[in-house]
Amino acid sequence: MPIPQVGETAIPLPKVDEPAISMLQEDETASPNDPTPTVYLPLINKTTALPEGEGMEFYVAPNGTSNGNGSINNPWDLQTALNQPSSVKPGATIWLRGGRYGNGGGTIFNSKLAGTGNQPIILRQMPGERATIDGGIMAYGQYSWFWDFEITNSSLERVTDGYHRSFGLNMLALGQKAINLVVNNTGHPGIGFWSEVGTGGEIYGAIIWGVGLYDTSFVIPYTERGSGIYAQNESGDRSIEDVITFRNFTTGMKAYSENGYANGFNLEGNVSFSNYDRNFFIGTTNNPIDKLSLTNNFTYREDGDLGISTEFGLGTGALGDNQNIVAIDNYFVSGSRKAEFGAFSSESWLGGIIANNTFVSRDLIAAFTPSAGTANLTWNNNQYFGPINNFWYSNRDGSYDYLTYDQWKAKTGFDANSTYSPSLPSGVKIFVRPNKYETGRANIIIYNWDMQPRVSVDVSSVLKPGDTYRIVDAQNFFGDPVAVGTYDGNTISLPMDLTAVAPIIGNVSHIHNQHSSLIFGVFVLFKTSE
Repeated sequence: MPIPQVGETAIPLPKVDEPAISMLQEDETASPNDPTPTVYLPLINKTTALPEGEGMEFYVAPNGTSNGNGSINNPWDLQTALNQPSSVKPGATIWLRGGRYGNGGGTIFNSKLAGTGNQPIILRQMPGERATIDGGIMAYGQYSWFWDFEITNSSLERVTDGYHRSFGLNMLALGQKAINLVVNNTGHPGIGFWSEVGTGGEIYGAIIWGVGLYDTSFVIPYTERGSGIYAQNESGDRSIEDVITFRNFTTGMKAYSENGYANGFNLEGNVSFSNYDRNFFIGTTNNPIDKLSLTNNFTYREDGDLGISTEFGLGTGALGDNQNIVAIDNYFVSGSRKAEFGAFSSESWLGGIIANNTFVSRDLIAAFTPSAGTANLTWNNNQYFGPINNFWYSNRDGSYDYLTYDQWKAKTGFDANSTYSPSLPSGVKIFVRPNKYETGRANIIIYNWDMQPRVSVDVSSVLKPGDTYRIVDAQNFFGDPVAVGTYDGNTISLPMDLTAVAPIIGNVSHIHNQHSSLIFGVFVLFKTSE
């Protein structure tokens, strides 16, 4: 059976009881002569935030076998472990030893790991080691968590189809979570977050870049496809939080369907920047969206970047108005795009609140398409920055107006207590977001409007004096740390003039893999002492 193609339209997803897809080669695991695991991350407390009912522990290694017993001295190969041997019960943790699993290209591992709501089964990277899945994981089992490890694809071929360059992780069953994964250079999408996951599903803390392919499946010669996260959902609520996603082939993160749904998404603390298409895109074509929450999210585009910052909604409401949007405390920065999106684009919402946000743009600042029905939309207490003083308003008849800030307020009735500055911001804006699953870990987001070569950051909300730490640049995640030391309670100085970036491999022609300027940086802090 061919791998399901995750395209821009709604897709037929495999059933949980469908036979496992197998594209694994007989030699997919490493030989017993492979080098010892690579140490790259600090040793973390492996019991941090483990769920109720922690069970037995098992081990997987690149030189493991199907005849192993899952012990640390006699580990399984990965596919054997993912088949859930009878000894693996709900509440178990399966530790991935360092090394590489798979051969890239179309390699797919099929996970049948199935726990319960209170006792999920956790597949997690061994502390202090770097475990790399070179291919994709199709996750069929309920209440399985995927934690810490890397998913990538070593194939250099990008002009291909999804059969020959696999997605990263497809989440296809109730209660699944993806936690602190590093997903890069996979096919499309990096993480698929589908309706079957249901209420309580979660993507948290992932670092995602370079996702995509020039897909030959639908259009000749090809169509660019590559979303860091691609999501759909009909009922219930699920979350995408504290993800860092950048320089993907199309969108940073997208909840979209033509015939399906994009309901009940909570997006909080995510950073999406320099993606080729939209940084954030939530939209449907045939079913209105119900419940979208956006809090404390961040975007960035450079001056001269014509890419889209955000789009929330879609079209002019011909499908029926979207129901409710909450957008609070976001910090969205657009580039130089002149068309109808701006730093923040809201389309056809009947109700909700847009408040306490900061919207910055070198050209168009914000865009609004009103609903067809009577709306109850509160839009106030925002800050707008931009030298062009340009707002976009759709008249729903195919025409639109470009408005000054005063005209915008008069026409919409919005922003009675908001402010507008005809310049870019000044100073330095720093956000530190502690990781809820790993004590001593945090994302650090910096808008360095004064373009200082170094910025001092207060991390007292994460570290205590005496803790040792390392800080890495998210754009060069596996590179040398930008700061290491023992925390003394004072601020930590971080460089903003960085240029090194993690590679986007293969024959890539439409993405410029260049580090962000002095103005913007994203870092990940790790505590390295117990």
